Amino acid sequence: KSWIPTLVQLLSHGWPLLLTCFGLHEARLEASLLEALEADFTRHAEGSFGHVLEADKPLSVCNAMFSWVRGSKLEKEQLLVAQDSVQKQLEACQLFQFMKEVRSHI
Repeated sequence: KSWIPTLVQLLSHGWPLLLTCFGLHEARLEASLLEALEADFTRHAEGSFGHVLEADKPLSVCNAMFSWVRGSKLEKEQLLVAQDSVQKQLEACQLFQFMKEVRSHI
């Protein structure tokens, strides 16, 4: 399930958030999402948080990067409109990814 509705709610309250992610690829995607929601955030940086290597993803590290976020320039109503738009874009990306990989599953 998408975490976008939760993120929009947190942004609308303006509470400080600490987001962590696996690495650079996820950080780029997260930054794109935060930009689309006009969030006030710091660029992701490498953290010194405790982390683990995932057994099924030997090159992935949990909590390797972090970003501080606090609120959005958008009002709550505007955030809800942006949420719908971002959600539809992500669904379209998932569809394109499925179409790209479908032949390997047949």
